[in-house]
Amino acid sequence: MAGRHQHGHARFERLARHRRDASLARIGSVTRTAVIGSVAAMAALGLYVAKAFPGHQHGSNSSSSSVTTTAPTTAPGAASGSSSSSATSPTTLSPPSTVPVQTQAPPVVSSGAS
Repeated sequence: MAGRHQHGHARFERLARHRRDASLARIGSVTRTAVIGSVAAMAALGLYVAKAFPGHQHGSNSSSSSVTTTAPTTAPGAASGSSSSSATSPTTLSPPSTVPVQTQAPPVVSSGAS
């Protein structure tokens, strides 16, 4: 009778191992499918967003053409023959009316929400 009990216990352990292995394989398959689906969804979303918002290259071509045509006319005091130098030089800036002076007061420091 002891042999029969051990034989049943061994069969139970073998069946339990088989079920565990099958469950682990099923979980691995579900995980793999979820990862592949997520990557595919992110790639599709990325392509959609890339087409919806083309980025700087599309906008820079139209902006650069409008900047080059409007830069010489809007810069006051720019020379009529030098449009490239007027776009790079700060002709619209003027010096401050008074020279900045250093004070002896300590700086005010505030942090947080207090």
